[in-house]
Amino acid sequence: MKRNTNRRMIVVDVENVNGGPIASPAQGAWVERILTHRLGLQAGDQVVIGCNRDGLSLTNLYSAWGTRVRYVAEPGTDGADCALLQVMTEDLPQRFDELLLVSGDHIFAPMIAHLATNGLPTHVFAHTESLAPALKLAATRVSTLRPQEPHEPGSIEWKEGA
Repeated sequence: MKRNTNRRMIVVDVENVNGGPIASPAQGAWVERILTHRLGLQAGDQVVIGCNRDGLSLTNLYSAWGTRVRYVAEPGTDGADCALLQVMTEDLPQRFDELLLVSGDHIFAPMIAHLATNGLPTHVFAHTESLAPALKLAATRVSTLRPQEPHEPGSIEWKEGA
């Protein structure tokens, strides 16, 4: 039976947010600032960041996030997606009150639909131009990221219900 935990699982495809690998500590810090501010991170949230298994992205992410998040990585083109999909099979409807997915990739649509069907509200955050139609339909809520100038503090905004 699900407890009212007031907890959110936040699953981040970091290369999708950043537009590519995290090439510097500054990019890792930019992603951390944007997500902390725009998602309103709070006590009780569990944040899982997925990236491809290269030492550079992980090192640059760690410089910004430290041990406050869980990192998952797999090799290959869809390595981050595969690692995050595995996390999404961890009995989330019983443990969390909402799932936030930060990605627009179509590969997540079936899992998002499955979780929503099993009673877990799902909220997708994605760049407008990379939000897959199937993912948009599968999610309970959608907010879009509208970049104005990449990697500048305060340079993006989320638009509800795109």
